[in-house]
Amino acid sequence: MRLLISSVLASFALFALIACHSADSSSRVASSATPATAVKPGATPAAAAPSDGARRISRIEVQDLISKGQAYIVDVRNDQAYNTAHIRGAKLIPYDQIVARSKELPSDKTIVTYCSCANEHTAAGAVLELKKKGIENAAALLGGMDGWRNAGLPVDSVK
Repeated sequence: MRLLISSVLASFALFALIACHSADSSSRVASSATPATAVKPGATPAAAAPSDGARRISRIEVQDLISKGQAYIVDVRNDQAYNTAHIRGAKLIPYDQIVARSKELPSDKTIVTYCSCANEHTAAGAVLELKKKGIENAAALLGGMDGWRNAGLPVDSVK
């Protein structure tokens, strides 16, 4: 019975990561076609705290870390999504490369991962993968890229 429950939970988690990750490129088109809702910088979704074990971080906390030079921002989406728009100064390390490239991450800064998903599933998955590698200084950005952009915070694109 435990094996069945574990398998179902693992399948659900994998589905959530794949669904969110695959939405990364398509959500760029959809979100640019809809008007952005004004969101106060740092406002966080009213959802309950996630139980996946991945640390989350608000936009206000990220901005504070950036201003102090203590953040290393990692975009875990794909090339196309990153090229369209990314958080200013973010490094592109797609989710499927995060473990292989974990040695590139500084140990003296907070690693902030983000994706397109409003529930930050892919970014949280990256945090959990880094945790397995012994990297404890990582957190997923609450609200992801859309939350950041909707708050009017700085973004760049690759032209």
